[in-house]
Amino acid sequence: MALTAKSSGGGDFDIAPAGNHVAICYGVVDLGEHEQEWQGKVSLKHRVRISWELCDELMSDGRPFSISKEYTLSLNEKATLRHDLESWRGRPFTDAELSGFDIFVLLDKPCMVNVVHKPKRDGSGGYAAVSSVAAIPKGMPARDQVNPSIRFSMEEEGAQEVFNGFPDWLKNKIRWPSHRSEMDEYDALASSDDCPF
Repeated sequence: MALTAKSSGGGDFDIAPAGNHVAICYGVVDLGEHEQEWQGKVSLKHRVRISWELCDELMSDGRPFSISKEYTLSLNEKATLRHDLESWRGRPFTDAELSGFDIFVLLDKPCMVNVVHKPKRDGSGGYAAVSSVAAIPKGMPARDQVNPSIRFSMEEEGAQEVFNGFPDWLKNKIRWPSHRSEMDEYDALASSDDCPF
């Protein structure tokens, strides 16, 4: 099944180094609908998390750094997702693509990500964030992907198995209000001894 965009943790860990990096998209996770407030109005927005591994930057344990960015699943002309995808693809969306673009096609695709370091609001340290995404220069190779690809949408076959492998903080983020009855059912199953996933 497609994940289609349309027009209309804590603890001690290594943070990705700042700068421009060749990266590969290894994760696209449907976060579902979340309440968002803008100019005093609260509405439900469909959210998605895209994750990249940095090709030439390794953590102290030898694995590549990874970084993620969350987006509203929209290709509206003002949407950050549309801006980043057009920059990544190196061209604007066609009208046909704007009527429905499956963002799962991003998996395993290389790009450039610009990583910036930002201070935490509480002053307890900093974190790395993706400030922009762009196409890699022609002829620049990207090494092979190390992390296994992660593709998640609750509507996909095998979604429960993928969901079960997520860390608790991500599972909690996916429990969105519009699917509360489904998630209540999930919570009941997950807490029972005969949980199928």
